[in-house]
Amino acid sequence: MKVPERTGAPGGVTQNRPLVTFEYLCYYAAMKRTLADKIVELNKKRSKGKDQAHGKGLAQANVKGGILAGLGLAVAVACLTISGAFDSPSEIVSPEILSPTPVVDTLTMDEALDAAPEAEKHKARKKGLKASVKEKIQALPSAVRIGVVLPMYAAGMVLTKVLGAFFTTVMAPVLAAVLKWVIFALVVFLAIGLLIKAIFPDIPFSKIFTLKNFLYVLLAVVVLALLDKAMPLVFSDYRKWADVFKFTAGLLIVILSVVPVSVHFIKKSRDKKAMQTM
Repeated sequence: MKVPERTGAPGGVTQNRPLVTFEYLCYYAAMKRTLADKIVELNKKRSKGKDQAHGKGLAQANVKGGILAGLGLAVAVACLTISGAFDSPSEIVSPEILSPTPVVDTLTMDEALDAAPEAEKHKARKKGLKASVKEKIQALPSAVRIGVVLPMYAAGMVLTKVLGAFFTTVMAPVLAAVLKWVIFALVVFLAIGLLIKAIFPDIPFSKIFTLKNFLYVLLAVVVLALLDKAMPLVFSDYRKWADVFKFTAGLLIVILSVVPVSVHFIKKSRDKKAMQTM
């Protein structure tokens, strides 16, 4: 933009000085707005680049974590397989000592022909995963068996003992309790369905025994199980009345489930009859 000149100053000297006009103000305002927009756009690009780099980093970390988890699981399975294939470490260190002494029986031709199918069946039965793993490992060099297989066998034995103790002390009681309450929920659900079917024979079982209805019953049973765990903290003699409490609660769940369904179907049948009479 050309800056206008101002002349006619005292002393005959021409002064070049920009005039502050509306045109200048508009020009500077437009320049500031453009600069601000460029700064905002640049910041967006930078933040987008940072987000993309962060997302790539997270993706790479997830991939690495998945690979490491898969390798750890594969090593654990291999250790458990090796520990299950061998009965003792001596079978890994010196398998030739434990190889059975061959026994030779003298058979006639007819006995050999009769015994051949049974021998093949027995060999096929005995030739399983354990035998094949043992055979392949025993065929390895002794340095590999002692340096690699033997530590894996020890790790597998430790894992077996730890998992066995964990399942016996933790998982077995939890699974038993969960199975007990699931069976209780199934019994309550079956009682609800049979009672509704007895009251309304026209309703098909496909509308009664649905997954949605079972989930509702299961939710009620979960609340009952939590109450069963919390009641001994409030009442010291609760265990004496626990069965009565569970039976009463189950009966209450059945009643509270059947009554709304009955009201719904009664109202629906009345509306249907009213529509037919009109």
